[in-house]
Amino acid sequence: MGSDEVDPLSFQITVVPLNQLSDEIKKLLQGRPGGLLKVQGRIYVIRDQRCLILPDRPEADMVISTFLKSESVFPPARSRDEILRNLLETPMDQISEEELAASGLRHFHHPIVLLFRSDSRMDSSFGHLFEAYVPLDEEDILVPMNECSIVVIKKNPLLSPDDAEEFAQAAIETLEVDGGLTVCCGIGECKSDSLELGRSYQEALAALRTADLYHLSGSVFKFRDLVLERILLSIPREKAQAILKEILNGAFSMLASQEMMETIKVYFDQDLNLSTAARQLYIHRNTLLYRLEKIRKATGLDLRRFKDAVVLKILLSLPSSPEEGNRKERL
Repeated sequence: MGSDEVDPLSFQITVVPLNQLSDEIKKLLQGRPGGLLKVQGRIYVIRDQRCLILPDRPEADMVISTFLKSESVFPPARSRDEILRNLLETPMDQISEEELAASGLRHFHHPIVLLFRSDSRMDSSFGHLFEAYVPLDEEDILVPMNECSIVVIKKNPLLSPDDAEEFAQAAIETLEVDGGLTVCCGIGECKSDSLELGRSYQEALAALRTADLYHLSGSVFKFRDLVLERILLSIPREKAQAILKEILNGAFSMLASQEMMETIKVYFDQDLNLSTAARQLYIHRNTLLYRLEKIRKATGLDLRRFKDAVVLKILLSLPSSPEEGNRKERL
């Protein structure tokens, strides 16, 4: 390469199949001499059913000239799924305008990411099964992430996390009943524009990981609902151990028993209601009272009082707690 040439790889360049360009760009490219279009600060160049997209800069002519002479310096065209996966997994400040243009999501406002995962054994990919069983809106985008997980990107300025949860619940029910699959879903926050898709994806991923770690019941987990768990996970393990030793020092073995952990979990899930918790545990109400009294004597915390119940809930959610050991055994 001569001193007066520009290294094409120093440019933010995207090469995509021609059929993956937006209809608007395809229309503008029709009849253009040499298949070259300059619009919205970008240059589109067509050759052999592929389109080179690069920023409209003074040095671009040299890059285009190199491209027309030899394509060996350019990466092969990527599928739209590959481009979308990269958009989801790349930090926002590292996404190029060309990458965003190639994704077709430039004007995809108010997106929200739903990450579906299935641990079931499947003869086909999860993405194919999802498309076969779950009806999607016209503007929804499905992105296969791997053989057992897919992302659904929904676009709707009026879509709330609750609406997204309803869609996820309906999809999971359909996949379980009609497809025989076990599926869970993490939901990120709705973002202002497509540049923040990666953040919504990371939130959905964090929701699933947190649900796994805490063995949360249910199949749909919203990032915004896991505030307590995320706060507690940020506490250094050494600090958590010191707190636990101070408060639960003599009660670890008793609290760590499967019977006691199940009792506490069901009691909390039933909002501290003695009668409904006893029914769920298939025990007499007096048996439940006996177990709660046993906890009070060992820890000084009376779980019939909301404040004490909150304290124990937090303690059992800390790293190094008795519940963490149970979580690890169940995962």
